[in-house]
Amino acid sequence: MKKLKNKHIDSSSAKLILAISLVCTLAVIAPLMLERQIYLGALHIPRGLTAGTIATKDIYAERDIYYIDREETLALRSQAAASVQPVFHLSQDTALRVVSRHHELARMLHTGEERLIIPTFSSDLSRSLLLNLTDLDGENRELVLQLSDEYLRRILREGYIESERLEQLNNPERIDVRGLERTQPEKLVKVTASSFYTQESIDQAVHDMMDRSYVSGQLQPVIFDLVTGLIEPNILYDDVSTRMRMTEAQQKISPVIRNIEQGEIIIKKGFLITSEAVNQLHEIQQQLYNKPPVTIVSQSIFTILIFILFFISMNLLVPKTFRKNQYLYIVTLFVLFFTIYMTSAAYLFFRSGIELNIFFFPVALFSMLAVTLLGNIQIAVLIPVFLASLYGTLPGSSFFDVIFLIVIGILGILFVKNPRRRIDMIIGTGKLMLTYLFIALVYVFHRSIPVTDSLPILSAAALNALFTGITVIIFIPIFEHAFNLPTVFRLRELAETSNQVFRKMINVARGSYSHSVSVAELVESASDAIGANKLLAKVGALYHDIGKIDQPEYFIENQSGVNKHDELKPSLSVAVIKSHVKIGVEKGKQLHLPREVVDIIAQHHGSDVINYFYMEAIKASGQSERINEKDFSYHGTPPKTREAALVMLADSVEAAVRTIKQPTSPKIEKMIWSIIMQKIERKQLANCDLSMQDLEKVKNRFLVILTGRFHTRIAYPQKEKKEQLRRG
Repeated sequence: MKKLKNKHIDSSSAKLILAISLVCTLAVIAPLMLERQIYLGALHIPRGLTAGTIATKDIYAERDIYYIDREETLALRSQAAASVQPVFHLSQDTALRVVSRHHELARMLHTGEERLIIPTFSSDLSRSLLLNLTDLDGENRELVLQLSDEYLRRILREGYIESERLEQLNNPERIDVRGLERTQPEKLVKVTASSFYTQESIDQAVHDMMDRSYVSGQLQPVIFDLVTGLIEPNILYDDVSTRMRMTEAQQKISPVIRNIEQGEIIIKKGFLITSEAVNQLHEIQQQLYNKPPVTIVSQSIFTILIFILFFISMNLLVPKTFRKNQYLYIVTLFVLFFTIYMTSAAYLFFRSGIELNIFFFPVALFSMLAVTLLGNIQIAVLIPVFLASLYGTLPGSSFFDVIFLIVIGILGILFVKNPRRRIDMIIGTGKLMLTYLFIALVYVFHRSIPVTDSLPILSAAALNALFTGITVIIFIPIFEHAFNLPTVFRLRELAETSNQVFRKMINVARGSYSHSVSVAELVESASDAIGANKLLAKVGALYHDIGKIDQPEYFIENQSGVNKHDELKPSLSVAVIKSHVKIGVEKGKQLHLPREVVDIIAQHHGSDVINYFYMEAIKASGQSERINEKDFSYHGTPPKTREAALVMLADSVEAAVRTIKQPTSPKIEKMIWSIIMQKIERKQLANCDLSMQDLEKVKNRFLVILTGRFHTRIAYPQKEKKEQLRRG
């Protein structure tokens, strides 16, 4: 049996791996094929086609062709880059170097190192100037050095810009300069170029300064040559910042996509072939057949890596239950549907010559379906991240498009993560629509889309949200029944006590029905206390005793004075009692209950001993050694989930408390705790994730409900007096 089970598991895993591989292959091939269909088309191009000759045949497109006009795109991007205003920066290093050179010259003149002056400064200053400086008397030399230092500092302080850079400016009346503000050196300040000195204006500026200083005609040439020889431009072109601006401007220019309709003649037979037509054909042909292999390989590797990372994460996040492969199948279906839809929609976009619009891609649909069907927020969040990454492999997509899709998918999860009724999905759809419109506005502003062109985007966003909500509501029941999933909606439907099963139970086993309702109340409260799935636990409690419907009279809660077991041997009584679990499981499968509920039915007694009949058998035989305890125990397995364990405890506690005479809170508490300890001693709670802290919380919730239900009433004096008078 175990070998057959392992073979089934291996077969299921193999099918899952095959399905994932097929979807991965489709996801890798689809964008590449899409790109081929978008940019490439079939053309009958004869060999040796040259401009200036007469065409010997028509060259036409067999189908619609979309290709990037590289020349036009490059021209637009070059134009955008050329329109960018360059960035300059005030160089403190240049000012320091100029002043330091001047100070070095002054020091050499003061210390009498005339022999070193010419070799040191010959690259900046003329030999005649340096000789004139050394020949000046001390007073004139000091005046020259003082004034030249003052003029250099003034020019550097006001700024000296390169003339050749000014000629490249589109708008010299406004340039951006960094470093003009000392407190904010990185801040760009807009100034006019005329506010700085240039190579042309600096000569006149030095003469004006000397005139204002009343410098003698003899010293003016020396000061002039010294200042103009040492001065360097300190308003420098910032190549890195300017290139970044150019790159940003170029990136904003979308590729120019040209469309050649099916049957359109590109070159007509008998007409002169122009160089423009030849260039157009070769450009299309190059994009058709000369796509770099490294691009194809890198894109394919990227997609495969995304798949590997996604399914490894899924494998870690999906709980290790019998539904693990099932959940992975569902996720794989989501990926398959999205890939097909994404490829088809993108192809239609490009056929129509329209730019990709993220609001036509329903990522939120699959994330909302995931959180509703699987009940796991972590898995649901991973889905929009993965689907958005797949979208990023499409030609024409951008990084910001991927981010927007991830945000939309996660918001969809938040709106429907805790639905109580199906109308909550409609409310969530309304919230999603408002959010979609808001994000669409952000998208419009981010992309700098004109107001006149924003209406289609806003309409697409609203329709996407509406489509998502309607589709989720339609598909949830389909997936529920196809995979028999215990969704919130399915469990709430099963919890309705007005269905046929419970109506029959009320008629033939009213006591068992009342007991099941009481157990359901206990487990719902206890589940809430420890964070278990209270709806699943409640449904499991309501159905845990449906196996008693066939032979209700053999169970004490349905008996009215006559006990059928008085006529049976303990071994036969035990067989009848144990059979209700097996019958309940069969009925649960017939009712198509979710497997989680059927498992609760199968595990609610675990492998515990039926103590009453076990003791009766010992009494009848007189020797406990001759009685096998296993013959008087249930054949099930101890609870494997917290919900099944709660049903087991509530079932035993609810029945036991009914036997307490004059129940009080301490008596009830003692009974509850003794039953919990018995289950622990008999290892009935060994397979479920319940800590002692959880059991303490469970005990407290049970105690509150049972104390309120079985509290003793005080005897009112008036009633006692009337009773005494009646008895006389």
